[in-house]
This record gives sequence, C-alpha cells and structure tokens, in this order.
Amino acid sequence: RKGGDDLSKAGRAISEFVKKLDMALVLLCVGLAAFGVAVIYSATHNNSNRHAVVQCLGIGIGLIAMILVSLIDYEVLLKLWKVFVPICVLLMAMTYIWGYAPAGTDNRAWLELPGGLLLQPSELLKLAFIYTLSLHIQTLGDKLKTGKGVLGLVAHAAIPIGLVLLQRDWGSMMIFVFIFLFIAFSAGVQLRYFVVAFGAAAVSVPLLWTYVLKTYQKKRILAVYFPELDPDYDYIYQQIMGKLSIGSGGFFGKGWLNGPRTQASIVPEQRNDFIIAALGEEFGFLGCLIVMILIFAILMRILNAARMSRDVSGKCVCVGVFAIIFAQTVINVGMTLSLVPVIGVTLPFFSSGGTSVMVSFISI
Repeated sequence: RKGGDDLSKAGRAISEFVKKLDMALVLLCVGLAAFGVAVIYSATHNNSNRHAVVQCLGIGIGLIAMILVSLIDYEVLLKLWKVFVPICVLLMAMTYIWGYAPAGTDNRAWLELPGGLLLQPSELLKLAFIYTLSLHIQTLGDKLKTGKGVLGLVAHAAIPIGLVLLQRDWGSMMIFVFIFLFIAFSAGVQLRYFVVAFGAAAVSVPLLWTYVLKTYQKKRILAVYFPELDPDYDYIYQQIMGKLSIGSGGFFGKGWLNGPRTQASIVPEQRNDFIIAALGEEFGFLGCLIVMILIFAILMRILNAARMSRDVSGKCVCVGVFAIIFAQTVINVGMTLSLVPVIGVTLPFFSSGGTSVMVSFISI
C-alpha cells in the first residue's frame, strides 16, 4: 500500500509539473531544433554524420537539463551563484591555456573533450551572467536610479565581457553587451545613462579601430560595406556564396539533400554560422520564413513569461534569455545577408553546436 501511495504522489507531482510547464514554448524549441538537425545533416552528411549526431546529443542533454533546472525555483538558483560562477570562470581560464581554436581563426574559445567533443565555456557564462546581473539589480532596489548604482552594473558587466575578449571572441562579446543593455533597460535604468553610454561608445570607435582591431579585421569590416575594396573576394567570399545559395533556392527551395551548393559544401561553415545559406537553398524562402516565425514565437513566449514574473529578478532573467536569442538571430542573419561583418555567431537552436543548443534549452 505504501508503494501505491508513493506512486500516486509521484503521479500527482508529474501532473502538477506538466500543468505548470509552458508546453507551447517547449514544442516550439524542439520543433526548431529538429528542423535544424535536418539541415545540419544535409549540409554535412557527404563528409560525416558526426555533426548531426552531436547535435542530437546536445538536444537530448539540453532537454533533460531543462526539466531538471525547471524543477528548481529561480530564486534558489540565484542564491547558487557562488557555486556556478567560479565553475564558469575556471572553465574560461582553462581556454587561455588549453583553448582550441578552429582552423583559420585565433579564437581560442573551446575546450577539447575526450572523443573529440568541444565545450564552449562562454555559452555557460552567458547564463551565469544573466543570473548574477539579475540578482545584482534586485539587490540594488531604488539605488538602481543613482549613478553609483549604474556604475556598479557596468563594472559587473565588464568582468564577463573582459573574459570573453581575452579569448578574442568578438561575436560572444557582442551578445554579452546585448544581454546587459536589454536587462538594464527592462529593469528601469534611466535613459540618460544609455545616452552617455552610446556617446562614449561612439567616441571610442576611432581608438578601437586604430589600436585594437587587427588588419584582417579592418579589411573584413570594410569589405562588407565597400565590396570594391575586395575585388578578389578574400574577405567576403563566404557572404557572397551564402547569398547566392539563398537566392538559388527560390520560394520553395530545391529540396532536402538536393541543394547543389549545399551538397558540394561551397559555403564555408554552412552547418553553423552560415546555416541560413543551406536552409535557403534547400527549403527556399518558405523554409527561412518558417524558421523566423518559430524564433519570433519563442521570443514572444519568453516576453510573456517576463510580463508574468512576480519580481524584478525573474523579469530580468527572462529578458536576458530573450536578449541572447534575439541578438544571435539578428547578427547571424545579418552576417549571411552581408548586413554586418562575419563575427562567428550561431542561430539559436538551429546551428550546429552541442554546447550552444544544450545551453539554449537550459535557458528556456
């Protein structure tokens, strides 16, 4: 009889959990990720099935972790920052010594694990940053409206941004900036501080251009907006090939596994940073539109969760996750369409990357 009572309690607990779960949000994320696996497989199967398998593994681990994390109240997670922040910082520090950089880049942002798997600690650091910044804002209370309080937030944000810059990961750095700006704005930081920040950023651009950016980075930026400076396509080849792939797909696309450019791997990194190129060629404008609708729906569900949050820290956590998905989508699509330079940002839930998709589900 005791065993039956235990099963009954477990059943009620599971039923209660399912009732509270935002099933629409979960299904949207799973659907987007499954579509991504199909495109990743098409873009890589001629060479290896490994990327699709790793992606499925990341999705599976992410779903399990998502459920486990959702069983813990976010207020409890906020108090655990002393546990997960040191772990994230330690993993980041390890990349400076044993970091792995993909061929053709100097971005040592990955740790190589047994079996050839790669871990990107900055993905985990994004979630840690969201939680610590949200807790910081809640602790400040009314002091958030003072200059001292805002400077404290800026100093807080400078730590993870600095850690990422030491890896030379400009793409992730931009995402951290978006997270900070979105959370600070939603928390009620006064507009005059944003004006000052954007003014300071504008003044610093010439200094960054002269003393920080390397020659190849400058040429990559200039080539996007002044293609005539790169007649041999040394710096914009990837983007030009990506746009040709998208355009060749027309409205309905050439069909799964039937895109000539995708199957020939003409577009570099078409499984991750430039996955929109493979999507556009094989699934056409319609396929691209479906993916954008799914992402938009996910973003709206997250904003709805932010609206219903019972305190400022809960709202900030939701807005931080919104910032990650929104910023990465805008930058990733912008790279493929030659609206922004290539800075190595993946499409959430969709691009190849076990750590990325795993953390995306945990953030949900």
